[in-house]
Amino acid sequence: VYLLGACLHEVLTGEVRHSLEHLGDIGVRLALDDFGTGYSSLSYLQQLPFDALKIDRSFVQNVTTRAGDAQIAATIVAMAKGLGLSVVAEGIETEEQLCFLRNLDCEFGQGYLIARPKTPEDLTVWLRQRPRATASKTTTAAVASTAICCAPRPRTRPTRAAATTPTCRP
Repeated sequence: VYLLGACLHEVLTGEVRHSLEHLGDIGVRLALDDFGTGYSSLSYLQQLPFDALKIDRSFVQNVTTRAGDAQIAATIVAMAKGLGLSVVAEGIETEEQLCFLRNLDCEFGQGYLIARPKTPEDLTVWLRQRPRATASKTTTAAVASTAICCAPRPRTRPTRAAATTPTCRP
């Protein structure tokens, strides 16, 4: 379940918060959508039971050309990892963006490079056609928006400058 930051001020009420905690208890994963923009406050990370952050596409689209966007993406990924959260990058449209995000240890990506939005039926067929190693990690696959994981790889930290285009690791 993706929650928009703009909706969160309503979510902090007792009943809604309790419902979110119950969803988490039964295995529903919650992600804070559009993180880094609008109403997505850092305080929500402490107050609500999130499993993941979604980096807003406005930071992803220039991640390989603007040092500031690259640093913001790297900071969000590092913060999420430090809090034990998964990260989904929105709006991946180029191989360079995908490689950059993989090198940051961003586990999940969403965007036209990976796939166009799909109906539930088309998504099922598409997932079945994916290699087993990738399909087993597609827990954030979403209907009508394209979310799929980046391919599994070893976990190592990049040591390059933030604004350079990385060489994609296997």
